[in-house]
Amino acid sequence: MWLKEEGFKDLLKGWWQGLSFSGSFSFIFAEKLKALKAILKFWNKDVFGKIEVNKRLALDKVAFWDDQKKLRSLSLEELEARKKAKGDYKKWALMEEISWRQKSREVWLRDGDRNTDFFHRMANSHRRRNCLSKIKINGIWLTEEIDVEEAARLEEIFTEKEVLIPKNPGVEDLRDFRPISLVGGLYKLLAKVLANRLKKVVGKVVSSAQNAFVEGRQILDAALIVNEAIDSLLNQNESGVLCKLDIEKAYDHLNYNFLLFVMQRMGFGEKWTGWISWCISTTTFSVLINGTPSGFFNSSRGLSEGDPFSPYLFVIRMEALSRLIFRAVRGMTYLSWLLMWFEVISGLRINLDKSEILSVGRVENLEVLALEVGWGALERKPHLVKWDTVCLDKRKGSLGVRRLSTLNRALLCKWNWRFVNERETLWRNVISRKFAEEERGWYTREVRDGFGVGLWKEIRKEGSLLQNKVVFSVGDGRKVKFWKDNWCGNFALCNSFPSLYAFASYKEAWLVELRDSSGEEGVWSPRSSRPFNDWEVEEVERLFSTIRERRHNPLLEDRVLWKETKDGIFSVNSLYSALVSRSIV
Repeated sequence: MWLKEEGFKDLLKGWWQGLSFSGSFSFIFAEKLKALKAILKFWNKDVFGKIEVNKRLALDKVAFWDDQKKLRSLSLEELEARKKAKGDYKKWALMEEISWRQKSREVWLRDGDRNTDFFHRMANSHRRRNCLSKIKINGIWLTEEIDVEEAARLEEIFTEKEVLIPKNPGVEDLRDFRPISLVGGLYKLLAKVLANRLKKVVGKVVSSAQNAFVEGRQILDAALIVNEAIDSLLNQNESGVLCKLDIEKAYDHLNYNFLLFVMQRMGFGEKWTGWISWCISTTTFSVLINGTPSGFFNSSRGLSEGDPFSPYLFVIRMEALSRLIFRAVRGMTYLSWLLMWFEVISGLRINLDKSEILSVGRVENLEVLALEVGWGALERKPHLVKWDTVCLDKRKGSLGVRRLSTLNRALLCKWNWRFVNERETLWRNVISRKFAEEERGWYTREVRDGFGVGLWKEIRKEGSLLQNKVVFSVGDGRKVKFWKDNWCGNFALCNSFPSLYAFASYKEAWLVELRDSSGEEGVWSPRSSRPFNDWEVEEVERLFSTIRERRHNPLLEDRVLWKETKDGIFSVNSLYSALVSRSIV
């Protein structure tokens, strides 16, 4: 790591030559090393300090200049400062990598030879676990090595070269293996570069109805939308159906020409489609006969599940079906016709055996169904250990099992956090339209219906957990309340200054309404319903001292920050830990 510092070798040479001791050669050498060690320690602390801290500070500078560049054009001096910040961050990131690599090497050198027997036992254990000594095919065990090698009694040979990964330890049957395609290292690098670029734009070219593999969306969004749609139908006493479609061998049957045509219509350039065409059409396959490849042939359709960009290409091709369904709804086209057309043009066939059409209705006799799946209706059996003890943290000597009820509250609260931050997503628009917004869009109105199966009713109840653990980062001040929101200090001003809040003329005022921008920097002007008394002046001065340094930026929107994490981003783990530690269950 030190060798990466410019001029270090010259410094080292000067330090070494500047040290002077008398005695034998070995004594002089040893004393010089001791003295040099002390010099290097001081120099390392002075030049490098704490690498992690330096790296974080450099990254903060880069983020600052990037944010400034979004707001305005930078001057030459500022561009130079931005360039220097990026260089510093690159330097400290490299230093951190080298430091960790050296530390890992030191651990191996210190402990490796002492654990030779242990390492040999581990290697032998892995070898035994990975060895295929016998296999069961159609209920018959093959134990002879020659039978296993020649795939005796195997009715169908593999049509492509693939590796079988065991799904569980101690597998016995071929169906216990999971086939996975291997991708060459050089090709994988190229495909990964394309995938990283593709994932940044795929959300802009597909509709908001698609949630899988799209950055910023989650597949559970669709589940929430469906649940709320069913709830609305039941509340309005309307009938409906749900259609679940399964595509047969979705990755294997895709027509290349169809995929490239869809990408061209979406606006991908000729160079991009050429790259994708090269990646998916130059794949070769070989049939294994007695363990030996017998020639190779090119593929005419299908995607490899091992390709980094295959999931994004899957989303792009399914956008065609999504658009066809939207058009069919408007044109009242038969669904069976639409699926037949889609199969012809794309090569993707709907598996009718696994597809379902479900009528919307209520589930009756839930207890009977529970008995059928093995829940049972017996009284609670005695346990040897209290459940509260089992749920204690591992650091306290327990198992660390999570309380499901508390964990569920934290997971539900995450939806409230996403509602605050994901302004343009489809699921949020559905919820906003159904329940309406309040507090300038931070929350929906409280759900008061006493019936229905809607999820949002329970999710909204847990919003109080979010309200108590967030602070507001002030931007334009249009969505933050002066008295009631926590934007200045650790508590809302109505709690910090209850006597002043009691005679505030407008208790629901927003920050932008109490900010006088007529001056050069602007001043806060909270209004009172009566003049201040002499004994209240000190409290008023304390209020203005608290808010004086707070600024608002009319070019930015107000943001919400999570108090339980350092980066201000909500996490389920942080809320769960807070609920357990403070016994809010």
